[in-house]
Amino acid sequence: MKIEWIYTKEILIIGIPAAIQGMLFNISNIIIQSAINSLGADIVAASTVAMNFEMYIYFLITGFAQAAITFTSQNYGAKNYKRCVQSIRWCMLLGALFTGAVSALFIIFSPILAGIFTSDPAVVKIACIRISIVVAFQVINMTIEIMSGALRGLGNPMISTVLCIVFTCALRLAWIFIVFARIHTFESVLVVYPVSWAVTASSIVIAYLIVKKKKLIM
Repeated sequence: MKIEWIYTKEILIIGIPAAIQGMLFNISNIIIQSAINSLGADIVAASTVAMNFEMYIYFLITGFAQAAITFTSQNYGAKNYKRCVQSIRWCMLLGALFTGAVSALFIIFSPILAGIFTSDPAVVKIACIRISIVVAFQVINMTIEIMSGALRGLGNPMISTVLCIVFTCALRLAWIFIVFARIHTFESVLVVYPVSWAVTASSIVIAYLIVKKKKLIM
């Protein structure tokens, strides 16, 4: 089979930044996990329990992010710019609706749900703390993923990668080595998630609005 380098180039332009972004996210999460590990066995166990529910929500978010990439790229290629904007809006609306609903259910029923994975009341209580802090702000994380998908669909993958590296990965590392070093508590670690998400989401939304103005002439 002959390799069509013109298409291979396009695949690499989109795929490599996404791969780098995912890799650096994992590195920053390893640093956060090492901070959590220093807080004791109960907190490590509780964090592991709570992360199950975070992953369920992330799978939901990823679905809408992939939809944003697909619909945006197809309509952008077809020069149907109005439908590009509509697709992104619907992904954001439906993503927020479902993410918010599932997050609310997890928070409300967190003691029961955490109890599925452990019978230790202390671990359940700590797991509920993580769920109430991290899961409550997953809608912001959803914004990052869908807006990143939209930018990739519009042929600008490096923008979201650079913004995520600077405002998520770097901020989280700085938070652990500066804030957590002074305030050595479980809550001080968890706060880094909504803080980094809020800063990153704001920057990516601004970037999307700029790209939209330049590329999606209505």
